[in-house]
Amino acid sequence: PSSSAPPPASASASSTSTTPPPPPPPPEKKTLGIMGGAHVNVNKPWGAAGNFASTGAGLGLDLGIKLGRAIYIGGGLEFGKASKGDGITNAPADGGFRVDPDNYSVSSFYLYPMLAFFSSNDKLGFWADLNAGIRTYSITQSKNADASFSMGGIDVGAGVGAIVPAGPMRIIPRLGLTLGYNSATTPKVKELGADVKSGVLGLGTSSYYDDKGTGFSGVLFLGVNGFFTADLF
Repeated sequence: PSSSAPPPASASASSTSTTPPPPPPPPEKKTLGIMGGAHVNVNKPWGAAGNFASTGAGLGLDLGIKLGRAIYIGGGLEFGKASKGDGITNAPADGGFRVDPDNYSVSSFYLYPMLAFFSSNDKLGFWADLNAGIRTYSITQSKNADASFSMGGIDVGAGVGAIVPAGPMRIIPRLGLTLGYNSATTPKVKELGADVKSGVLGLGTSSYYDDKGTGFSGVLFLGVNGFFTADLF
């Protein structure tokens, strides 16, 4: 007797293909943040300012906002100390400020806004900035009297360097130059209980300091900025 044929073997079980999950979305890019920190510079004044202030150091604070991933708008202030320039050591006796050429202190102050561009916020990149502000110098000495004079003006400058991410910080080694016009004041003397003769100090008898401290000037600087960064939104 004929036996019925067995049912055809079912086709091999279709393999179930699994679709890989979609990649995670890229991290949201913040469009606004803050950057704040400090810097230290080696400064070399030149021109009229360099007649009375020589190489020194500056320490400053910086604060601003970060737009997108490549723009910084902010400002800062810097306090500095400098060695005395040849204009102090070589001042004439009637120049009004030469009681003791070795007993001088030269300090500086710079207040400025800054606009900077950088190629990357997350990896090693290039940094370039523009800055402009008020720079002043104060030169004082004390020996029988407190004698002082000041000079200063408006500086406009630029800096270039690298931006180096380090966790929440950005380290920026930076080289730059400022240009400006410097003006000097007539020296002033404050007596300290001693009988200081005007003839000894000669103040007001010479335009030496006004002449030597007035003119085009600027500062060549090399330093490092350290910024802490925080994204807002």
